[in-house]
Amino acid sequence: MAVAYYSIRIISDQNNLNNVSKILNIVPKNNRLTWIYEVVCNDESPYYNFINEFLDILENKYEELSRIGVNKDDISFWFLYEYNNECNMEFIPSDMKRLGEAGITLCISCFKTGSYIEIPQIDI
Repeated sequence: MAVAYYSIRIISDQNNLNNVSKILNIVPKNNRLTWIYEVVCNDESPYYNFINEFLDILENKYEELSRIGVNKDDISFWFLYEYNNECNMEFIPSDMKRLGEAGITLCISCFKTGSYIEIPQIDI
């Protein structure tokens, strides 16, 4: 079974990570070194348009985030995809245009089922 992990990751000063949660009104998966909100989908999950869903979360929040020191280049969307046989993906132009206009980085990582090892974050 293929699994997809979609996340918003925001790099911020350690003291601001709780403020990010308040501004976005989301409880993150992790906010120790990087603020991370994650959605996990499998083969039975309905289609999840993570680019638009995540941009909807951030829309109209950039100014508030900027006031606490979070700039658009501190924000990235991650798509980690666990596959069994073949790894293919496509993105529609309107989603990519919206992402580009927002100035958000898209990171994609594909890995064979069973080979992904989550590296724990260590407090510094």
